[in-house]
Amino acid sequence: MNFLMKARAFVLAALLAVSMGFALPSTDANAYGFSYKSTMEKYRAGGPSSYVYGKPKTSRRSASSKRHGARRTASRAGHKAHRKTHRKTYRTAKRSRKATRHAHKSGRKSVRKSRTAHRSSSKRRRTRTASTYRKSQRMSLGASVTTHTRSATHTPRSSGKVSWSASSGCLNGRLKSVIHQVASRYGSLRVNSTCRSRSRNRRVGGARHSHHLTGNAVDFRVFGNVRAVASFLRSNGSVGGYKHYGGGLFHIDTGPRRTW
Repeated sequence: MNFLMKARAFVLAALLAVSMGFALPSTDANAYGFSYKSTMEKYRAGGPSSYVYGKPKTSRRSASSKRHGARRTASRAGHKAHRKTHRKTYRTAKRSRKATRHAHKSGRKSVRKSRTAHRSSSKRRRTRTASTYRKSQRMSLGASVTTHTRSATHTPRSSGKVSWSASSGCLNGRLKSVIHQVASRYGSLRVNSTCRSRSRNRRVGGARHSHHLTGNAVDFRVFGNVRAVASFLRSNGSVGGYKHYGGGLFHIDTGPRRTW
């Protein structure tokens, strides 16, 4: 009988404890009478510094810290305005440079057109201007010569013509300019070798790292004053490597200054 009474008392105590647990607030915020919804409404209304965990935040900042905060805010605003002004200046300068480049290009095209305006269309087709435009010095070098196809075998010695027995599209622009200057000064010449593939370079016995592989070397034969051509090539600033094989056959490239 005593055992049943004790068991009944234990069950009643457990039920009472469970009911009180459901009725009591689960957190301090609930104990203070704040719910999640009311806390978020106050947070949105007053800003991040107004409430912390549902309680009003007391301001303990001194006057000096407030002044420092105002200075920081003003400094940030100044930096932002400076960045905005800098971006605007940069865009304006970029537009100005673009307009200047466009004006330079259009001016060069009009000059080239006026140079050939007095000639007939057939002569313009057979005549080319060998020009190298240097961006650093804004200077163009040119010599007007008449070109022929690869099948050309002979040209008069005094006409200043160039016979291309090799491709000219892959050749370095500075070497092209030198070729045309030699042709205009000393008479006709024939270009024998410009660019080579690696297999072709091995077949002809070229160096492993030959400048012909990159289009920075050319072999040609002149039919005029060989001694004058040799002197001109040795003193030309665009020529790096120089070799005279004899019989008017020359090799020039854009590598380091050397002879062999």
